[in-house]
Amino acid sequence: MQETIPGVNVITAVKILAIQMVQLSSKGTPRNPVVRACYEKRKAEGKTSQQALICISRRLIS
Repeated sequence: MQETIPGVNVITAVKILAIQMVQLSSKGTPRNPVVRACYEKRKAEGKTSQQALICISRRLIS
């Protein structure tokens, strides 16, 4: 039986949710404009895409 780290599934779910909220729809509009604006703000501050997604994930949790 493989042991898992507690909370890994929750972390993965939150990361997937953050990615979905940041993405653009097929029409080119943000799926969630508020989250997309926060993502763009973090990118403008010089953060990488991964770091910006971590910020979004943390914001979704709290």
